[in-house]
Amino acid sequence: MQTPKNEAHAKARELNQARQAQKLVGADERKEARAARTDENQIARLDLMLGKGKGAVRERARLDARIKKDTNDAILKGKKKGGKSA
Repeated sequence: MQTPKNEAHAKARELNQARQAQKLVGADERKEARAARTDENQIARLDLMLGKGKGAVRERARLDARIKKDTNDAILKGKKKGGKSA
């Protein structure tokens, strides 16, 4: 038989486990939503949430670098195929 103190701890543990499970589900949902956004869309979302160019400095720099790399890769790919560049 559990004492009232042990019962309280068991109840708290159950609540914590349920809360942790909810957090994991939420994290998965946010991860999927982010994966569905383009880098440009992510920057636009940051602008809406934090203000244009404010906050998330490293995230913005990382996204800008990926956008520039993707653009450069697309240009080079076009040149290799014999396409004309502007």
